[in-house]
Amino acid sequence: LDDSEINPPYGGDLKLTDVESNFFKEITLTDQLLESYKKNFNLFIERIKSFCYANGAGYIFAPTSIPFEDIIMHYFRAGRLLK
Repeated sequence: LDDSEINPPYGGDLKLTDVESNFFKEITLTDQLLESYKKNFNLFIERIKSFCYANGAGYIFAPTSIPFEDIIMHYFRAGRLLK
């Protein structure tokens, strides 16, 4: 996930565009709407994590601000797969 998805640095009037379909929506991002986004975002992440654990799958939260190699190395070390 990109940092701007985790903690949107935006506010006010915005035009959001879906990069896959080019569909756009104009919104006014208020503090209340931003708090609602963050609440739903965290709930979404928790549901994914719960689904993975319930089905025996691993889960790693991986922001794009952290290099992929660092995430993998941490995961391997935590699982004692690498020293």
